[in-house]
Amino acid sequence: MIGTHLDILPGVDDGPETMQESLALARALVQEGIHTAIATPHYNDEFLLRSPTEIRERVNHLQRALDRYDIPLPLLSAQRSDNEQDRCLISGMLCCRKAGYCCL
Repeated sequence: MIGTHLDILPGVDDGPETMQESLALARALVQEGIHTAIATPHYNDEFLLRSPTEIRERVNHLQRALDRYDIPLPLLSAQRSDNEQDRCLISGMLCCRKAGYCCL
């Protein structure tokens, strides 16, 4: 199973605040049968727009931690826009207007 709607990056939005919380979430996902996860941090009036580069770096940082702790969960990067008018305006991303997801 692939987790496609995950606030898993530490300190980015309303998901985990720390790396340890992200690792605990990842362990729980694996135990529930998730074999791949797509990190989808929010972009809206409450959470800042983060560049594709920053999101990829944060995903890579978390992936290195997952690998270090032998948590078998490959991560992919995306961003979720809750602002209808902004969904297709985020440069450097392929956006899906109706779903609000931007693939990086």
